[in-house]
Order: sequence, then C-alpha cells, then structure tokens
Amino acid sequence: MDHADYWRSEAHRALAGERPVLVALGDSIAQGIGASTPEFGYVGLLSRQLQLPVLNLSRSGARLADVLDEQLPALAASAVETRAVICTVGSNDLLRELRFTTTKRRMSQLVEVLPDQAILATLPDAGSLLAKRLNRHLRREAADHGRAIADVAAKLGSWRGLAASDQFHPNDAGHRLWCHAFLGTLGIGMDHQPDGESREP
Repeated sequence: MDHADYWRSEAHRALAGERPVLVALGDSIAQGIGASTPEFGYVGLLSRQLQLPVLNLSRSGARLADVLDEQLPALAASAVETRAVICTVGSNDLLRELRFTTTKRRMSQLVEVLPDQAILATLPDAGSLLAKRLNRHLRREAADHGRAIADVAAKLGSWRGLAASDQFHPNDAGHRLWCHAFLGTLGIGMDHQPDGESREP
C-alpha cells in the first residue's frame, strides 16, 4: 500500500467515526514521503501521540494554490469536527513558481483563511535564501493574524542524519523532528500519552 492509499484508508475510518480528527494539509512531507512507512511520517507520529484519527488531505507535489483551491474546500465539505489542523506547504512553490512575490501572496492568503486552530510549519531553510525570506514573511503574517506556527526551520539547523535517500524529504528521524515542532506548539511532549505512559512510536 502506498502513502496515498494508506491515507485514503485512514480517512474512511476517520469519517466513519464520531471522534474529533486530526486534519493534515499540504504536500509530500505531510504524506510522510521519506519515512520508512506512512506511520513514521510526522502526521502518523502526531496521530499516535494525540490518539486521534487522521483525515490527511495533503498530496505529493502540492503547492500553496492546491491547499487554497482544493484541500481547504475538501475540508469544509467533509464537515468533520477537528481537534487540530496541521499544514506543511511552500517548498514546491519555491522550486516551481518563477515569481517569489506570487508565493508570498499565496502564503499570506493561506495564513488568513486557515481554520483558527490550524498550525502552519515553517520551511526547512538551511542553505536557501529564498526559504529564509519566505519563513520571515510567514512568521510576520502569522504574528499579525494570531496564527500558530511550528517552527521547523528553527529546529533544523542541518539536514545531517535527517534526510531520506532522495536528499529532499526527511527520513524517520527528520519526520520525528517535524513532529516535535508541532507538539511543541501544542505544548505537548513527544512521548506524551493520556494515560501517563511513555512509549516510543
């Protein structure tokens, strides 16, 4: 089962239940690409830590426009009760969008229209001036709109030991770092369990 099939299966379970869900938006990192299995991607790790079913609307290759025009409308149409909404997007825009001003504008739009409980991740920016510029813009916009961010860039000073074999996506350890960043924003420790037990994912 590939990553997209795995998340479709998880979505059926989430939509069939009556519990609040964890919603994931964004690109291949939210799909868990680079991790050994989807469960060890950061969304899978967060699901286990929070003990929530997942509606993962992300898509490999997605850009900011895809989240705005497809994923957010799909979330609205699902009518699920959300516990948290998490989003990682922007890296593909920096690779494929010729106009940086367009990327900034779309990031501003996303910050403005995301659900109130959403958390948006900064982009890995080690060695990338454009990513650093976009992260500065994202932090300013998030502060202006009272939006929570998971500051992955601040935690990821180097990709050493954290990159998958494609040298673009995080490996299991890298996805664990992404998970740490989101849990830190939620004020939860990595191995938190509601019953007080501590277990490695």
